[in-house]
Amino acid sequence: LARIEKDCNEAKQEYDRRFNDTTTKINMCLNQVQSLMNCFSSTIQRQNEMIYVLKTSLNECLEIIKITNQALCLLLDKTGEQQYKDMIQQISAIPLEDRQTSIHKFFSAYSPLIDEITMKIMDATEKLHIHNG
Repeated sequence: LARIEKDCNEAKQEYDRRFNDTTTKINMCLNQVQSLMNCFSSTIQRQNEMIYVLKTSLNECLEIIKITNQALCLLLDKTGEQQYKDMIQQISAIPLEDRQTSIHKFFSAYSPLIDEITMKIMDATEKLHIHNG
């Protein structure tokens, strides 16, 4: 009976050691996943900031082009020369408003997708934190 008790005790200690070792490995993996998710979330946030800067810059460039084109057309028109009429017409036909609308639509469609990914990452990170305790 003492031998069985000793064997059971040794088996329990071995089980506890393996269980603790496995738990430690799982916790390390969870910590690494959580760290990666935090990094990914930060990267997305930076990307969103850069996208905003890009969108703003594109719109500013289009506004500058629009003003420049208007000034150029005015100057060409003031000369009164017929040769510039076609050039004025071509410059005036550039669809800058359409391009601004396209840019706005593109970025407006992109933002909700990024927001959804970010929310899923935050939710998963929170769940990992709760389970990892």
